[in-house]
Amino acid sequence: MSRISIQDRADQMDQMQKWLKVYVGQPNIKGLEIGSHEGGSAYFLMNNILTHKTSTLICVDPWLRHPEAETVFRIKMEKFAGRVTGIRSNSFDWLIKQPISPTFDFIFIDGDHTASAILDDAILCLRLLQKTGILIFDDYLWQPKFKTTISPKIAIDAFLSCQNNLLVSFACRQAAVRFK
Repeated sequence: MSRISIQDRADQMDQMQKWLKVYVGQPNIKGLEIGSHEGGSAYFLMNNILTHKTSTLICVDPWLRHPEAETVFRIKMEKFAGRVTGIRSNSFDWLIKQPISPTFDFIFIDGDHTASAILDDAILCLRLLQKTGILIFDDYLWQPKFKTTISPKIAIDAFLSCQNNLLVSFACRQAAVRFK
C-alpha cells in the first residue's frame, strides 16, 4: 500500500474544510464517515466542522484488519461523547439496512479501497445524502502497486458516469460531489 505524506494529509484536510465550511458552527448537522480506522478524520471533522453541540457524526468501520485501531478511535472520540457514534460493521451491511431517506448533510467515504466496495458505498450513500449535501471521496488518485481492481478512481469515475444530476470537484487527491 502506498503511503501518503503528512503534508498531503494536511492539504486534504484543508480542502475538506473548504468544501464543508458552510456547516461550521451550525446546529443539527449530521455527518457520516465510511472508514474511520484510528479516527483521524473523525477527530478533524468534530473539531473543525461539526463544532455545534447538536451536530453529530456516525462512523462505520469493521475494524477487522487492525483491531487495535478501534481502541485508538474510541479513545479519540471520548471528547465527543454523545455526538459521535462508532459502528463496527462492513459499510455495505450497514448502508443496505438504512431507510432510503436524505439524512446526512455530508458523507465522507474512505473505507474499503476496492473498486467494487467504493461503487457500492457511493450508490448506497447517495440515497442518504440531503439534496443540499456533499459527498466526498478520499484517495481518488490512490493507486496500489499491483492490483488494478483496488483503485478508488475506477469506481468513482464509473459512479460519476452514471449520474447526470451531480456537480463534481477534484482537489488534493479527493473528489466531492453535490446535487445540481
